[in-house]
Amino acid sequence: LNKKIKDPFFSIITVVKNDDKNIKKTISSVSKQTYKNFEYIIIDGNSRDRTLNVIVKNKKNVNYLLSEDDLGIYDAMNKGLRKSNGKFIVYLNSGDTFTKNALSFIYKKYSDNKTVDFIFGTVKRHYTKKTILKYGYNPSRINYNFDFATSHSSGFFIKKKSFNKIGKFNIKYKCSADYDLYYKAIKKFKMIGSSTSKKKLVG
Repeated sequence: LNKKIKDPFFSIITVVKNDDKNIKKTISSVSKQTYKNFEYIIIDGNSRDRTLNVIVKNKKNVNYLLSEDDLGIYDAMNKGLRKSNGKFIVYLNSGDTFTKNALSFIYKKYSDNKTVDFIFGTVKRHYTKKTILKYGYNPSRINYNFDFATSHSSGFFIKKKSFNKIGKFNIKYKCSADYDLYYKAIKKFKMIGSSTSKKKLVG
């Protein structure tokens, strides 16, 4: 699949491998967005189950699909970044979902302040025994908290030009390349961050 659209505002990138039970709900949440100026990219790690069958059945909602072996999740995320054409990048990995107004909330937040490099959207984070709401942005947390981010990947939106300035995910960090990205954005490049209000739930 390779259906390009002209000047998308958002590039939504889904990374998946062997997750035929959950990929459909992720694709469905993308298709139901009230804000429509986006491209949808899926990077599949050469799945051996029925994941590709599910994606192909829902191909009308997908702009680009790549399926091949990779060197791990961050390698796959880098592949999605290279294929993206949007002004803002967001990763909505398999099993994660957006609320229907997610992109609308982020677009409005950016429209209010176009100097921002990235925006954290309010999300629900599910733990073993409870679910909590994660929201806000406090850059000083990066100095002392490894769990710095106030969202998971589906709530983190970053300008592509800012992403390119930082550089791609460093795949030598098997579990923390996202933290490395945040650290460089805040400490090295002094980028401007923002967040949606507590009530503006994106995922």
